[in-house]
Order: sequence, then structure tokens, then C-alpha cells
Amino acid sequence: MKSRSTALKKKAEKPKLVLDSNVFISAVVFGGKPREILDLAIKGLIGIAVSDDILDEIKGVLKGKKFQFPMKIVYALIREIEDIADFVEPEERIEAVLDDPFGSLRRITL
Repeated sequence: MKSRSTALKKKAEKPKLVLDSNVFISAVVFGGKPREILDLAIKGLIGIAVSDDILDEIKGVLKGKKFQFPMKIVYALIREIEDIADFVEPEERIEAVLDDPFGSLRRITL
């Protein structure tokens, strides 16, 4: 049988996620499930972690040709992400997704 303090600790633990820059960008631009994930973090129901690389990629994409967000808006969004996220400094870079030789990932339906 678990003690009350152990049960309370388990209940207090919340999932911690590292979100790819695409999740943040989709949450801001398109909404949907990525926005729901971000809302959970804003409400404190999940923890999220970001690194300088993730924040730099978000800045670059939002300021870039495709979205052309004003600098003022981009930096406000970055500050908001920094307010709700834990900052992490990865010790090593892992390339988990292989480069796509076709220029875009393709879904194969059987």
C-alpha cells in the first residue's frame, strides 16, 4: 500500500515534453492539436522544455518568407514560450529523423 505522501507526489508529477519547433509554430499559426498541447502547458498541466536551437528555429520560421510575422510579435511569442517552458541545454545533438531524399516526407498507404 502506498503512503499518502507517495500518492500525493505521484499525483503532483506532470508529464514533461520537449516540443519540436513545428509544434509551436503550428499551435500559433494553425491551432488544432498543437494548440491544445500548448494550452495544456499554459495551464500548467504538462511541463515543456525548450533549447536555444528550438527557439532560434521558431524565430527564423515565423520571421521568414512563408509567414513574415513582425519582429515585435515573434519576440513576444518567444518570451511567452520562455515563461512557460524550462530551458535545457542538450549535451549532444541526435539526428533521429533521416534527411528525406525526395524533399518532403511521403506517406505510403497500403
